[in-house]
Amino acid sequence: MDFETLCNYFEKLSNTSKRLEKIEIISQILLATPNDLIERIVILLQGKVLPIWDNRKLGISSRQIINIIKTMCSKSVLDIENEWKKTGDLGLVAMNLLKSKNQQTLFSKKHNLKEIFDTIVKLTETVGENSTKRKQAMIANIYSNINSIEAKYLTRILLENMQMGVGPGTIKDSIIWAFLPKIYLINYNLNKDFVKENKKNKDKIKEKLVESGLNIIDIDNFDQFEKNYINADNQNLFYSKDEKLLREIYNFYSNKIENAYQLTNQYSIIINTIKEKGFFKITKLNSKVMNPIKAMLFLKAKNIEHAFENVGKPAAFEFKYDGFRVQLHKKQNEIKLYTRQFEDVTNAFPDVIKDAKEHIKANEIICDCEIVGIDINNPEKILPFQKISKRIKRKHNIDQIIKEVPVRLFVFDIMLIDQNSLLNISFENRRKILEENIIDSNKIQKSKMLISENINEVEQFYKKALDLGNEGIMAKKLNGIYKPGNRVGFGMKIKPTMEPLDFVITGATWGEGKRANWMTSFTLSCKDDESDELLEMGKVGTGFKEITSEEENDTDISFEQMTELLKPHIKKENGKEIEIIPTIVIEVNYEEIQKSENYNSGYALRFPRLSRLKSDRDPYDISPLSFITDLYDQQN
Repeated sequence: MDFETLCNYFEKLSNTSKRLEKIEIISQILLATPNDLIERIVILLQGKVLPIWDNRKLGISSRQIINIIKTMCSKSVLDIENEWKKTGDLGLVAMNLLKSKNQQTLFSKKHNLKEIFDTIVKLTETVGENSTKRKQAMIANIYSNINSIEAKYLTRILLENMQMGVGPGTIKDSIIWAFLPKIYLINYNLNKDFVKENKKNKDKIKEKLVESGLNIIDIDNFDQFEKNYINADNQNLFYSKDEKLLREIYNFYSNKIENAYQLTNQYSIIINTIKEKGFFKITKLNSKVMNPIKAMLFLKAKNIEHAFENVGKPAAFEFKYDGFRVQLHKKQNEIKLYTRQFEDVTNAFPDVIKDAKEHIKANEIICDCEIVGIDINNPEKILPFQKISKRIKRKHNIDQIIKEVPVRLFVFDIMLIDQNSLLNISFENRRKILEENIIDSNKIQKSKMLISENINEVEQFYKKALDLGNEGIMAKKLNGIYKPGNRVGFGMKIKPTMEPLDFVITGATWGEGKRANWMTSFTLSCKDDESDELLEMGKVGTGFKEITSEEENDTDISFEQMTELLKPHIKKENGKEIEIIPTIVIEVNYEEIQKSENYNSGYALRFPRLSRLKSDRDPYDISPLSFITDLYDQQN
């Protein structure tokens, strides 16, 4: 597949909002992509050039792109900026201006996709003296030999702003459509009129299915599928009189792919495993050190009794720390820290890394942890998250900030040790392994834990957790396994406040008066669990600072800062109303969740207020509608 062909696929994706059409287009892309480029294409579909845990950066600014476009189309910077303001998309500007030059006849060469990708990745390795000029020269060389549609998507790739509305769930379904058997009535349908006419004539329907050229497999029950056809490929079509059975097969595929993705975080591994070894082999995939996995999530309990009802008696109770959740990976003497969204933040915590090297016994380990701020005058006291947020993004004067904001890493779970996965081991046994391998020190400690079935004892533990500055406590099922990325009932959180929610901003409104140059009201969207569709749930305009803080952190956000964050992601403007490409995620506090017909989620927030910017989240790692529904039900 050449670059122009890929860009034409991307154009089709950008031009449809219909999920099934997106799935079909992506499945075509995946089928057309050679094995050695699958990883790059899938990452690109998710709006990135490199995996998020890869610390290398393209380092390409909109200004550099504008300067390159200027040299190619003889337009002034002001003209290009005005076009950009009208469209909100620098990729569209590049396409329109190159198209107006009518240079299409010059582009007879088909550009090798691998060469394009190799050049883009090379940008991340171009550092040092004159690196900006060298990068610009490399980019200009690509632009000088591409057509207008390629210019549009090259620009979006370089700015990592693909605007295609593709989430993990869409890619998961595309894998099923591309590489696994078609399933009648789910991803393979006959003409509606024909089906209506032959509703009771199943033989006629099967005869028609044969015309597809696929091998028709008549499935009678799930055991038959699992025993004989689990590794069937995309040249087959499953048919059954039982539509529920067909849906069960599709859900089986979906759940297994989801499980494999939560362990590997690389769809490319899943795709190549299916292509080379058959579907069943993806159930054998496992996590690896230095390849972060999805963190297990927990539901909120109404109270301690409610937690016991869900996790059983006795249960393990731990302090719920008000900090920054990280995943620690150790391989020999190398240690990495990853956020929930897999961003590598190792360099921000050299003090923690040094201590961890000395106090973790195992050669290879993956642990679930929380980094918290510590009160200098009372080492047992936990500081609020706001106090440590400025450490997370700090890249300079690290030694000084270590003195100002000391931190401690609490280890509360373990997922792998010395190449052995512990995900299917009970929490009780995982904790024993954790205790054998973590030596408490000033900078790294095991989480405070109590095993009990006595509600009074747990209440005292809860009170102590709150007195020491923690958010609350966690209740964990002793025989519960570790289920990446799911709120599955193996644990619950108990805290006195309403559960804050994570939303992606999908719209905004320009302010008035002294705020006229700022966006001051922001549209909040959650996600549909199944389709990845974003659903509106209201607006927020409180909790923002009037004056920008000198310290860069995620808690003291001003209207000016939020405006600057959102400006590159403006999709469309209509008067004061702005449509925003879903990119920026925020945490929102509120008084209660209400039913509402004004928003397509069916809910709204009463008195929403910005809590903090969630820089460790992406647009599809936000609060799902099912979780919001559960919280609503708990209120009533």
